[in-house]
Amino acid sequence: VPEQQNITRDKWSNKAEFLLSCIGLSVGIGNVWRFPYLAYKNGGGAFLVAYIVLLVLVGKPHFFAELALCKFSSCGSVRLWRGFNIAEGIGIAMI
Repeated sequence: VPEQQNITRDKWSNKAEFLLSCIGLSVGIGNVWRFPYLAYKNGGGAFLVAYIVLLVLVGKPHFFAELALCKFSSCGSVRLWRGFNIAEGIGIAMI
């Protein structure tokens, strides 16, 4: 029987580093590089103002409500939304 070796795994230094890495991998560097150019070319100032307002008024409250419901029900977002017949596809669409 071979000896057990202590294998050390690399770890993220903090949660923000992990989150930014996940966002970067999911979005892709091409879109991050191209978005500011396209926003400037197509009058992106108005879009960014509307986007930030809707993010604050709709996106963040929805996110925190879903977070609270998932924590309260002890299940993930896909399983959570299956309980509401009218909103069954929301959990899958968010993935």
